[in-house]
Amino acid sequence: MHAPPDHLGTAGRQLWESTAAAVSQSEAMLAILERYCSCADALADAQQVLAAEGRYYRAGELVRRHPAADTEAEQHRLMQGYARQLGLSQTIRRTQEEKRRQQAQSSAKMFAINAGGNLNI
Repeated sequence: MHAPPDHLGTAGRQLWESTAAAVSQSEAMLAILERYCSCADALADAQQVLAAEGRYYRAGELVRRHPAADTEAEQHRLMQGYARQLGLSQTIRRTQEEKRRQQAQSSAKMFAINAGGNLNI
């Protein structure tokens, strides 16, 4: 098994180490795996920003989605494509479930309904 590329961060290295054995060791597949793991780093960075700053923010009277949420969604989309190419269908389901869970938690915090049934924003 090949060692993870030096440029990968913590999330990318962990994903490489847990995934590389299940992937063909051809140069083409390792290149796809490298891109897949790079996406994991970008995804982890976006999720860290969202955890610190929230998925939504106020701009005057408007409630806007944080730009890191778009980055998160794009990295999920890219990872799903790479996972299909690598034959990692369980990873696709796991990332989709994690994304839905995080969005639901964030939305619940942002748009909580109080005891009287009124929406708190």
